[in-house]
Order: sequence, then C-alpha cells, then structure tokens
Amino acid sequence: MRSPVRHGAAAVIALGLVTVLAAGCGKGTSSTNPSNPMTQDAADDIALNTVVALNTAGGDVEGASSSAGASVVQAGDAHARAARMSATQFDTTFVRDSVTFHVTRTWLGVLGDTLSGPGPSASRLLWTSDASGHWTGERDTAQVGHHGGLTVSGTRPLLALADTVVFNGAAFDTLDNRFRSLDSLRTRHFHWESSLALVQVQWPKGGSYPASGTVTINASADRYVTNSNVTKDGHWNATIIITFNGTDTPDLVVNGTWHYHWNLTTNIIARA
Repeated sequence: MRSPVRHGAAAVIALGLVTVLAAGCGKGTSSTNPSNPMTQDAADDIALNTVVALNTAGGDVEGASSSAGASVVQAGDAHARAARMSATQFDTTFVRDSVTFHVTRTWLGVLGDTLSGPGPSASRLLWTSDASGHWTGERDTAQVGHHGGLTVSGTRPLLALADTVVFNGAAFDTLDNRFRSLDSLRTRHFHWESSLALVQVQWPKGGSYPASGTVTINASADRYVTNSNVTKDGHWNATIIITFNGTDTPDLVVNGTWHYHWNLTTNIIARA
C-alpha cells in the first residue's frame, strides 16, 4: 500500500508544473486583471520580489537536502545559515529567517518502496511543506505564505553514493512586500502570487552553487501606493527564468527581455 504522503508530494509537483505551463501561455498565476505594459522599472520590481520568493524556496532546498543526508553548502556564511536552521522544534517543523516551515517527508528505496526513514538504502526523498512568517532582507519587509513540494534524488541510484544532488519540484507563494526600488530612491508595496517549478537543478555535494538547472516562476503582481492594498498603482503578469551555471551569479530573465544577475552570496540583484 502506498503512503498518502507520497501521493501528496507527487500531486503538488505535478500541479505546479501544469500551472507553470498554463501560465506561460499568457495567463497570470491567479489574476485576470489587465496587465500594465512591462517597463524597465516594473521589471526591476519583479526581479527584486523574485528573490524574496526564491529565499523561501531555499528553505525547502536546505531542509530537504539535509534531511536526505546529502547536505549541500549554501552560498554565504554557512555558520550563520546553520544557526538559522537550529530552531528546530519537532521532526517536521523548523524556523528559517523567521519563516516557520511545517514539513512532511517520505523516503523511498530504489524500487519505489516507502522506507521507515533516512538511511543508506534511500534513493529519493519526497518533501512537502507549508510555510509562513515575516521575512526581512536588506531592502524588503515581507509577509510570506508558501506551499512547496520537492523530489530529492541523486546522480546515482542511492543518495548516499551520489556526488550530485538533483532537485525537482514546485512551489506556490504569496508575498505582501514593502521594499526599496532597485535604485533605492522609492519605497514600493507589492502583493505577489506566483507558481514556481524547479527542473533538474543539480547541486554537487559540498559545492557552493548549483551546477545547472532552471527555476521558472509565473507571477501575478499588484503594486500599491501604500501597504494598505487600497490604491493600486499597477498590475503585471510576468514569467521569470533563472538558469544556474555553477557560479555565484546565475542569470535571471523577466519576460524574455529584461536580464539580471542574481548574486547568490550577497543576494543582490543587478541589471546585466
């Protein structure tokens, strides 16, 4: 008999990929509002909010790789990140950057059989999470809602023997973010809803950055004059693609036109 957890993780991943493909055909994630024309200024705001959403997904990646016994070295100060992850309360709950993750994990063997837990015979880990909290960055103060699912596998049948960890999955995020514009001259207020798909993101064990793979995000974003979400300043639908290349500065492209570099060490976005 298959575990219901396994079905749940697979459903999240499959639904995320379908949503991303559908949104890529011209629809936003959840809004039917007419979209304002994309400008450089709007694309800058989209890129900045993308990083906030990706930081939440990064909690899934950190937690899942650690759970699978295949920890990767995250960019930035590894000791500081370890401290952020140390607020574990229960086996299925942890706190990262003031965002609380509630997690369900299922380990699978080579034949797809459900295991009682991690170990040398584990081939894959199915991970599902719900997360919420208040995230504060250098230029952002955001209320975060997140639901994600990952499959963690390796370049060899057994995770313990793999030299590279492979992530596939999906996530759904909402943000209410007060942030400074890219030129730091204005304060902006965004309500953001997005679907995210990780496809074959390969991360060498002990490596600081993913060697390859993509993240595709389809976002529906409303900009408001204040954080009361009353006076709308604009609405945009956007497709964002991040391509990892083994360095600390993967490419981030908004709607196929506006190009950025995302520095994984400093978390800074810059126009390419």
